[in-house]
Amino acid sequence: MNTETTFVGQQLLNFVKEKGRWYIDLPSFIASGEGIKDDLIMVAGADTLCDALSNGKNRLAIVISTTPFNGSDFSIQRMDNEREVGSDYRAYYKGRYVFPIWLGPPLHYVMGTYPTTVYFNTQLSN
Repeated sequence: MNTETTFVGQQLLNFVKEKGRWYIDLPSFIASGEGIKDDLIMVAGADTLCDALSNGKNRLAIVISTTPFNGSDFSIQRMDNEREVGSDYRAYYKGRYVFPIWLGPPLHYVMGTYPTTVYFNTQLSN
């Protein structure tokens, strides 16, 4: 895993829905040898979140940060449990609990860790 970097600032992440499944568009994850395309599939609540945020579109862009920012009505908070792979989170909208999600190695790759809290907002893509 990419453990040598710690995430700072904001980053734009893109997602695409192919054949009914959401994937994070992260070719550098595959190119670096961290995993394969199947590792980029959004599952266990992350897919539900993408569906809810995409307004029926097949593309979604999300700006993420470990600190709150203007427009970051959404957040996820890591749960205190240990997994061999990935981490469990609770998703919130404007401070209200929505549902649990699991996020795997691509989050760790992007952020250098499984952060305690991630704030985000959406930008619909064409």
